[in-house]
Amino acid sequence: PEAPLLVLVNAAAGGRAGAALAAALRRALGADQVFDLAEHDPAVVLKRVYENLTALASAGDYASIAVRSRLVLLAAGGDGTVAWVLKAVSDLKLTPPPAVAVLPLGTGNDLALSFGWGNRFVRGWVRGPAGLYATLKRVADGEPRDLDAWAVTVSRPPGAPAFDGLPHALTPDHGAPLAAAASASGSFYNYLSVGNDAQATHGFHALRETRPWAAPGRLINQLWYVAFGCLSGWFCGAPPARRRLALRARRGDGPWVDVRLPKGVRV
Repeated sequence: PEAPLLVLVNAAAGGRAGAALAAALRRALGADQVFDLAEHDPAVVLKRVYENLTALASAGDYASIAVRSRLVLLAAGGDGTVAWVLKAVSDLKLTPPPAVAVLPLGTGNDLALSFGWGNRFVRGWVRGPAGLYATLKRVADGEPRDLDAWAVTVSRPPGAPAFDGLPHALTPDHGAPLAAAASASGSFYNYLSVGNDAQATHGFHALRETRPWAAPGRLINQLWYVAFGCLSGWFCGAPPARRRLALRARRGDGPWVDVRLPKGVRV
């Protein structure tokens, strides 16, 4: 109860490092505290855990109250994995919301870097009892910091092709089936990609899902990003963004104001 921890690990991330990390954490914490996101949806896991803790607290188990108030989640994966876990916490309206620590396993790991967890996985973090203990203690002693969550809605104009898929961050509005949904909404953290960089990222994601052997580690994955970036026109040939889209912003409930995009911004 002093430092309860639940690990949500994307074992497919980081080449072989993800699976090795999951195995090391299961040995240290027990299988009941470590979940592979390839097999378990974080929202389903967290809903069950909080329902169990609430039931135990109602039955007079005071330790469960301490666990619920101090619970920390460890998201092991890339930026997408962390956003997936944060979305589950937000959607379930968990009270109190658990803090989320990060072990970076992805290719960019921008969110992990922003919060001081580093931008790559270091095997020494889980190598031997001393390394693993130091890592778990770092998670337990971490100071919670707030993170802005941004709401986004993607609308499909009448007659436009149906959504053929959505990222974990977005869900169809009004419970509509994916093919019939007119819009989808959700939250994003740190950044939201559209245009050529999103196309490049999607290309790499599809490659990793269909041919995992082709993305065995961070260095090779970064080379794939360069290749997909060139194919999408991200690095060369992309027109200025202001030719293809308009940006408007407002402060609070004030009027919408046109924002002129610099020529160097491309999409």
